[in-house]
Amino acid sequence: MLTRIDHAMICVTDLAKGIETYTRLGFTVYPGGSHTGRPTHNAIAFHDEDYLEILSIRDRSAVVPGSPDASLAAYLDEGGGFRIVALQSDDLATDVAAMRARGVDVGEIRDGGRRSLEGQELRWRAAFLGPRDACRSSSSST
Repeated sequence: MLTRIDHAMICVTDLAKGIETYTRLGFTVYPGGSHTGRPTHNAIAFHDEDYLEILSIRDRSAVVPGSPDASLAAYLDEGGGFRIVALQSDDLATDVAAMRARGVDVGEIRDGGRRSLEGQELRWRAAFLGPRDACRSSSSST
């Protein structure tokens, strides 16, 4: 079952400037780390159990054409900004199947992770809305 909003993602072209901006807005922002196997990195602004993720590409030369990171690069080239609301699930496979049964275009479940600056490896599983879903614009893909 979908249990709550986990976090919202804001994409920025320069992570240091993003941290500075959200700090000026009043958030307490913590460095997040680099995503495992991806050229991205982030910072986190916590609010109780929820958080705001500030995401950027740390190495444009490592972006693979046609990958989700290429889509992110294109999004950043258009100015970036708010991109995703991540929902938490206590049974992702069942939730994905139920959404598909209701006609929602949902991609395959994939593993994700990042290494914190302290060296801790954080892992998760996620599924993203597909290009045919009415909640997405025609220019964005994940």
